[in-house]
Amino acid sequence: MWKFTVSASDVVAGTTRWGVFWRGLLTALIGILIALKPWLATFTMSILFGWGLVFSGGWLAAGAWQPDRKHWGWFIYGLVLALGGILLLSCPQAELLAFAWSVAVLLLSSGVIGICRCLAAHDSSLPNIICFISSICSILLGLLLTFFPMTGLSEMFWMLGILLALGGILLLIVSFRIADPPKIT
Repeated sequence: MWKFTVSASDVVAGTTRWGVFWRGLLTALIGILIALKPWLATFTMSILFGWGLVFSGGWLAAGAWQPDRKHWGWFIYGLVLALGGILLLSCPQAELLAFAWSVAVLLLSSGVIGICRCLAAHDSSLPNIICFISSICSILLGLLLTFFPMTGLSEMFWMLGILLALGGILLLIVSFRIADPPKIT
């Protein structure tokens, strides 16, 4: 029979049947929420990242200002991070646009490199063909994010939500297949 107590470490690490079950349930619910409301997920990510920058920048600046010596480089770096977080919180759309274009550059460059690598291999094996097709898809997604950044981000978060929901459902299925630990008497 299942025991009904579970610790946070069990959920994060998935070390017990209940840990895997709750991790799967939470992952599936988060995935469904992201898939249903991708714009809410993007703006939530933007706001959380902004607050993270403000707090980490303030922490760095405060830690760099020591009584015996001053670490000016770290102090300035902390102030720049905090200022970036404040700017991000004041205009989250700008961060989303910068994020979309950064991902677009990564996708375009990885697609071009992948195509060059596949063509240089002079091989018509199935893995090389799959690499070539995935490189073309990477370029197409990079172009989508370049020319339509907000639509592309919405689609990316929608796909992320679906993948998280499917992963959570798989964890739920696996949790029913994990054997109970032996009882110590």
